[in-house]
Amino acid sequence: MRPILTILICLLFLSGCKTEPNKLFEKLSGSETGVDFINKLEANEDLNAFTFTNFYNGGGVGIGDFNNDGLDDVFFTGNQVSCELYMNKGELRFEKITKAAGLTTDRWCNGVSAVDINNDGWDDIYISVAYHPSMTDTHNLLYINQKTPVPTFKEAAAAYGLDYAGYTTQAVFFDYDIDGDLDVFLLNTSPDTQNPSYLRPAINDGSHPSTSKLFQNYSITDGHPIYKDVSKEAGIIYEGLGLGVVVSDYNNDSWPDIYCSNDFLSSDVLYLNKGNGTFENIIKKAMPHTALSGMGIDAADINQDGKVDIFQLDMLPEDNARQKQMLGKPDYDKKQMSINTPYNYELQYMRNMLQVNLGNENGIPQFSENGLLAGIAKTDWSWSTLLCDFDNDRLKDVFVSNGYRKNVTDLDFISYFRNKDMFGSDKARAENRKDLIEKVPEIPLKNYAYQNKGNLAFEDVSEKWGLNELSYANGAAYTDLDNDGDLDLIVNNVDSEASIFRNSSELQNQNRSLTIDFEGNINNKSGIGARVEAWVGDEQLLFENYPVRGYLSSMPHPIVIGLGKNKIIDSLLITWPDGKVQEKYAIDSKIGKLTVKYREATQSKKLIDRFNKLFQVSNGLLDFEHKEFNYVDFNQTATLHKMLSKPGPAVAKADINGDGIEDLAIGGSFRGSETQIFTQDKTGKFKKVSEIPTSKNMELGAIHFFDADKDGDQDLIFAGGSCERPLNVSEAFQPQLWLNSGKGNFTSTKDFPSIHVSSHTITTLDIDNDNDLDIFIGGRVIPNEYPNEPQSYILRNDGGKFIDATAQLAPFLNKLGMVCDAKAIDIDKDGYKDLAIVGEWMPLTILKNNKGRLTLSHKEKTEGWWNAVEVADLNKDGFDDLILGNEGLNSFYKANAEHPIVLLAKDFDNNNRIDPIMGQYNNGQLVPVHPRENLNLQINAFRKRFTNFKDYSGVLFKDLFSENDKKGAMQKDVYELSSCVAMNDGKGSFQLVPLPWQAQQSPVFSIIPEDYNHDGNIDLLLGGNFFANEAHQGRQDASRGTILLGNGKGGFQPMTFEQSGLNFSGDIRTCLFFKSNGILQVFANSGRAQSYILNLDFHK
Repeated sequence: MRPILTILICLLFLSGCKTEPNKLFEKLSGSETGVDFINKLEANEDLNAFTFTNFYNGGGVGIGDFNNDGLDDVFFTGNQVSCELYMNKGELRFEKITKAAGLTTDRWCNGVSAVDINNDGWDDIYISVAYHPSMTDTHNLLYINQKTPVPTFKEAAAAYGLDYAGYTTQAVFFDYDIDGDLDVFLLNTSPDTQNPSYLRPAINDGSHPSTSKLFQNYSITDGHPIYKDVSKEAGIIYEGLGLGVVVSDYNNDSWPDIYCSNDFLSSDVLYLNKGNGTFENIIKKAMPHTALSGMGIDAADINQDGKVDIFQLDMLPEDNARQKQMLGKPDYDKKQMSINTPYNYELQYMRNMLQVNLGNENGIPQFSENGLLAGIAKTDWSWSTLLCDFDNDRLKDVFVSNGYRKNVTDLDFISYFRNKDMFGSDKARAENRKDLIEKVPEIPLKNYAYQNKGNLAFEDVSEKWGLNELSYANGAAYTDLDNDGDLDLIVNNVDSEASIFRNSSELQNQNRSLTIDFEGNINNKSGIGARVEAWVGDEQLLFENYPVRGYLSSMPHPIVIGLGKNKIIDSLLITWPDGKVQEKYAIDSKIGKLTVKYREATQSKKLIDRFNKLFQVSNGLLDFEHKEFNYVDFNQTATLHKMLSKPGPAVAKADINGDGIEDLAIGGSFRGSETQIFTQDKTGKFKKVSEIPTSKNMELGAIHFFDADKDGDQDLIFAGGSCERPLNVSEAFQPQLWLNSGKGNFTSTKDFPSIHVSSHTITTLDIDNDNDLDIFIGGRVIPNEYPNEPQSYILRNDGGKFIDATAQLAPFLNKLGMVCDAKAIDIDKDGYKDLAIVGEWMPLTILKNNKGRLTLSHKEKTEGWWNAVEVADLNKDGFDDLILGNEGLNSFYKANAEHPIVLLAKDFDNNNRIDPIMGQYNNGQLVPVHPRENLNLQINAFRKRFTNFKDYSGVLFKDLFSENDKKGAMQKDVYELSSCVAMNDGKGSFQLVPLPWQAQQSPVFSIIPEDYNHDGNIDLLLGGNFFANEAHQGRQDASRGTILLGNGKGGFQPMTFEQSGLNFSGDIRTCLFFKSNGILQVFANSGRAQSYILNLDFHK
């Protein structure tokens, strides 16, 4: 009987669907649900997108069971129309009761918070209200539930002290001082007090009208709380054009913190709760960069490590045509100016930001931004994001609402508007604007859904799940409207009916779930701020009861825990805001819903996590700061994707004075720091003993110690490595050999081949097995001729005299490629050292040593933007393998074997300057990567060809140049961007295997293979980042240093941030590990050296 019943239920469900039966969500029409709300907007002379910046920012959704009947009701905020309340009648049918409920509104309403503010057991409604000079009433509203079967309310904001009359975007109720009652944070904005895109010093003293407010619940009068403004004394003083806010405990100290997502140039604010009634803005200490036009935001543990991550929305389109019509010239200089005195803004970029919580450093949460790696950085003009488990598979997915009624970011329209608005009287300009608003392009956009696949991988399932509706969507909320154990979606749209999406997870995948509800204390009956940790199998699931999240919206108090195919929650830990806890075990999901009660909690003894860290910071060992001249490559070559003038510092280590302790040489930079020699003493401290004056002439790109003259000491060779001077300038690009006296004193020798090379790597090996070391110098770049291939060199050591033997031994080195690194390796154990070489636009390249003669071989389709190579036997088979540092996957640029990145280069416009033009695939088509303005700056002829942005937006890469133009052009391709290991099969072949995602967060420049935890297996220490990218991509700064523990079979397991102890800061170039004493030195471009020491007892 049961199988027949199941089939009948499924058939009934499918017959009612108007969408394909395999879609997770079904959109229900207003005629089906009774929800007919439309947030209708009509522009007029006083209020339009030109006079009121946030005109089309839309409204929110509030969820609450307002009549306590066990069914969640839905409240929509309206801007020019009244808010509306829809009572849930069951079976996804609703009744509009706004007027009868006393909820008709007469002002521009933004966010909504459903909260039991007076703790009578009934949800009330707090509405945030906008401000504009033309608006007659801008006070926020508070509607108190009158506890009737059909909900009715009375407005009482003034009586509670919450009738604030600024411009409030959203309100969050939470217990910031842990005194047992609910306080409230008001996220504010004021986009029209001045041009919000104008660069000016921020006003962070609490006086700016956009400064948010904190109201403390400080007394009870007439049976309800009274609130007072404590903003200034609490440290809530930072201005910001707030659009999104989410409260969470980001550093796991049991005190709730506040993240404010701010629009335009205003920096985001992360208020860390100090636990004494005050907050500190730690945004710059916690995050290297944030979104530029910060929109909606949510916080949840997306990678199941017990720490709360943050997803913040912005406006970068995924579609190539939209990108080309929105992205102007990337202004590197302006970006740099914004983060320095007197402006001191947080570094910001226009794309969604996935801030992965690494853990704490001295109580400050540290975040690594990985939106591009996760594939969720580009969702266009986005408003609300919700992180929740839609398919009940235990992993939190992502929903993004999208769309803007008037596409005012269209660059052609902006240009047209500026021209029309420049002249005439105020009246004429006002009339022009009214006319112009009708001409603004209108492009409804699809909503996005991403399924969490684990390991920071997300799949775009917008269409597959039935959520790719074209609309102008704003606020959104999730809840289980039909009490079937999965989360449905409600979306507030501009100028169209609100969307209700029914989730059919229970039929589609039969995953199980359990709903958790809260009974809090007498002054916080909904248990806001409670934390839930569930263990299901070997997975830890984390939830926090903070209803306000996304954009302008609030979720229900109960949470739904997806269990996948598991029937049982093994254990459940509930931590209440005051620290009391309760534990439950072996909870069967059959019960459907579990209510946890504060009165059953017990006082917990606070456990302090004490991590046995592999490395520890060791200050005072090395006093060195690398200083770089402010040369901007993009001013010479507008279409470069990365600068070539920031290679350093180059570093090398060796025992230079014969005391048995390794010492250090650090290369200088052109017009910056000098080349410096340091000796190390027995305590691990480094002392500068000499300088080699190079900064006047040379930027060192490569430096290397070796015994050049076989006298038993370590000599020094270095080469220039930048692009700031022409290659024919000998003083900049002639490699230099300095001979060691044996005591660490170096003298330059002129007896060295006359060659000019800009290099990033020098390595030595005995090519001819004559018991002395020969030299390989890799050519990195020809200045101002990128990407022409430079000459690389083999210098043969003939009894201490070096001869340029390139033509004799390896003539193919005249155009080997843009070499970044090389290491000696005996691939096949024949007793002759070979060379493994990597570089930009190069494949994995092997120079096979055939008894002193070198032959060239490539690994097919491994062309990458390789930075580094190291050698180690990773699987204990007796053959050395390779570890390859690449660009990584947290990048604008994507490539694979079928869809490479393409570079075409030639002097296309005959101005004696090479023009590098790049393309990559977008939605299956190869398109130019460059914004129109960059292309025009590089090749002036394109100005006439693409007279506006729309013309350029549809151009394919193949259409940029005629076949005649392409004659003689150089083409390069990239197929692989992952950092990898290359496993040696012992027969001269290598198999590339990508490293874990933690190794893909940033470009890898430094690799140190070593058995750090003393388990007999080779581990990997990786360092990287790259700051000098074009300004749209921006800094790649996600890596704080990575330890990968080897299993002895070629596999690796990443250590956590808190286990490794590493927290590298800056534009990391090189790391050196001194094995004898466990000291690790870390070097950054334009930064101070950082010192760590290995915990030798870690393995115990």
